[in-house]
Amino acid sequence: MDSQPPGIRLIALERKLNALQLQVDGLHQQLAEARVSMMELVSSLRPAAEEAAADEPAGMARAVPTAPPTVPVRPIHIEPPPSAVRPADEIAPTPPVEVPPTPRRPLPFKEERHVNWEAVIGANWLNRIGVLVLLLAGAFLAHLAWQRHWINPTAQTVFVFAVGVALLVAGEVFQRRNVLIFAQGLTSLGIFALYAGGFMGYHLHGLLSLNATFIAYTVITAIAFLLAARTNSIAVVLMGMLGGYLTPVILSTGQDAPIALFTYLLFLNAAIAATAIAKRWDFLQLIAFAATFIMFAGWFIKFYEPPKRWTIEWMLSLHAGLFMLASVVPRVVLG
Repeated sequence: MDSQPPGIRLIALERKLNALQLQVDGLHQQLAEARVSMMELVSSLRPAAEEAAADEPAGMARAVPTAPPTVPVRPIHIEPPPSAVRPADEIAPTPPVEVPPTPRRPLPFKEERHVNWEAVIGANWLNRIGVLVLLLAGAFLAHLAWQRHWINPTAQTVFVFAVGVALLVAGEVFQRRNVLIFAQGLTSLGIFALYAGGFMGYHLHGLLSLNATFIAYTVITAIAFLLAARTNSIAVVLMGMLGGYLTPVILSTGQDAPIALFTYLLFLNAAIAATAIAKRWDFLQLIAFAATFIMFAGWFIKFYEPPKRWTIEWMLSLHAGLFMLASVVPRVVLG
């Protein structure tokens, strides 16, 4: 308050005194109203007292107290000290205080998202088209070389495996250079080339045994899942799933082996469930469930017999438990 000008302090003091005066006047008015109410109450009680005195004997009559004469109450007006309040005309005008304008906060910048069709077409669509063209070109080249006998079957199989490994290495190089979409396309193509090499070595040329091809396909599927989790690539994991579910079909000998088949599917589904939980790719479990249902239905149509009932029921129970855990555990543990 000491830093304010004297004129402002006097105005504030005058306002306080006026407020106090109003409060005192209100108290006086309330006191007068209370006295008037008291007198009215006494006046209403006086006739009853006179009647009671008239009914008593003359000797026992007693004087009824009369109310004191009413004195008109006038409100007391307290004059403020002449030195405390001065008329407004006598107060020197105070210079206006300039209040600096409050700075306006800049509105938050809203970035408008526009679809960059050049990037979408050049980076995504053309990349997929290029991978498809390379895939078809490699397939036609291998088929032509096999028909013309340009290279022997062993060289053909080794060449396809070498191309698959080279594509995986190239995908890793581009992944480290942050060319992500092209790297994922090369990795997917490399996984497909490795599966094609196994198919060529087993079915076309008979260079690989059944066990060796099964182990090779299992390793390729595991590599696909690891690369997909590392590079965050859905295309790679889908390629691995495709090869994983086609492995029993490609390596089928026409003989019934339900324990080996469904045990392989159980480990494959467990790997897919682990990848789906780790990367939050829930749709992978739906694809795995559909593929497993197709595999069970195909086996049932071709090989089911009543003596195999308990075997198929145990396998169905294990797969059902796996899918149930894969659906419940992430929501309970991860939230």
